[in-house]
Amino acid sequence: MYPCVEQDGYVWVWMSKPVSDLALPPPIPDFALYRWHQGSIPMQCDAIRGIENNLDWCHPYFTHPWTHGQFFVTRFRGFQEQSYEMRLTDRGLVVFTPVTASEEEPIPERLGVKLSFELPDRIRVEFWKPFHLIVLMHFVPTGPHMCRLEWLVTRLLPIGPHVQWSNKEPRIFAQDRCILESAQRWYAQEGSDFERSVEADASTLLARRIVELAADGLWEEKRFSLPRRRVVTVWV
Repeated sequence: MYPCVEQDGYVWVWMSKPVSDLALPPPIPDFALYRWHQGSIPMQCDAIRGIENNLDWCHPYFTHPWTHGQFFVTRFRGFQEQSYEMRLTDRGLVVFTPVTASEEEPIPERLGVKLSFELPDRIRVEFWKPFHLIVLMHFVPTGPHMCRLEWLVTRLLPIGPHVQWSNKEPRIFAQDRCILESAQRWYAQEGSDFERSVEADASTLLARRIVELAADGLWEEKRFSLPRRRVVTVWV
C-alpha cells in the first residue's frame, strides 16, 4: 500500500519509506487557469538526461529543426552572442533571459524564455512570444536507464475539456528522445568520463549538482554553498 493523491491531472504516488507527516506534492502553478494537452512517453534514458536537456539553453537549434522558435531565429539570423541568467531557488533553479542587473532585482513576470527545474523531477518551459505557451514535464524513473516523460502543454484556444489526452508523441519530444536515447548508450558504456563541459553547460551542470545533493539528503544543508546567481554568455 502506497499513499497516493489525485491532483492537477495526475495521480501522485509516494513510493519511498513511509512517513507520518507526508505533505501533498507541490501543486502545478496556474493549472486551473489553462486548458492542456497531456501525454506520456517512455524513454530509454536516465531521468536526469531529460532534466539536463531541457535546461540546456543552446540545444534547440541542433536538436529541434523546424519545430522550435530558437531554431528559426538562428537559422535565418545566424548565431549571435546572448546572455542568460541562472538563479537558485528553494527547490531547484530557474534560467531566463533577458538578464537582470543584480540578484536583488526580482525576476520579471513576463520574459522572453524561462526554464525552471523543481525537485524532484519537474521542468517548466515558458514562452511569451509570439504567444504565451507553457510546457510542463515530469521525468519519472522507471528502471535502469529508463524513464517516462509525463507532459502537459497549454492549448491556445480556451475551449473543450480542461485536460485533453493525446496518444501521439509530439515531434519536438520525439527529437529530444532521439538525442537522449542515443547519448544514454554512450553513458551506459563509458560512464561520464568522456564529457567535456563548456560555459554553455553551466545550467545543466547546476541541475545535476542539485539532484545529487537531494539524492544524498543534503539539499537543505548544502544548497547555500551553490552560487545564487550567475550570468552566462553563449552563442545561439
